[in-house]
Amino acid sequence: MGVAIYLGRRQKGWKQQELAEQCGWKQGSQISKYETGDEWPETSVPKIADGLDTTEERLLANYRHILRLLPEEDEEERDASTFAEDWAPDGGTLADLWQQRESLRREQAALELRRERIEERIEIARMQFVLEQALQTADKDG
Repeated sequence: MGVAIYLGRRQKGWKQQELAEQCGWKQGSQISKYETGDEWPETSVPKIADGLDTTEERLLANYRHILRLLPEEDEEERDASTFAEDWAPDGGTLADLWQQRESLRREQAALELRRERIEERIEIARMQFVLEQALQTADKDG
């Protein structure tokens, strides 16, 4: 769960203290304990979700998604820094990688739309050619 909290906080551009304040806590040390996996935020999930301006369901869904990304042999949750280092060894964060992935998805969607438009133009040109051939044949026969 710590990784989901970490990524949510980083997405907001906040320090641990800022998230703690959004949750109504005075110190960021509690956020640190959750993010590193030292403590499980069992009863604090609603406060953390509110602090991140999301829902409990979304925060838990993010956590489940992250768990699916972990190698199968590693059943323990990793702390956020280890997770980010493993999945973004070039020094970027996991959030950076997700942003890159989303950017690539948008580019892929744009390319797919462009491909569809080109295929439509090809089909129109083919139909025009067939029609012209039919008209020429009709003129010769007629």
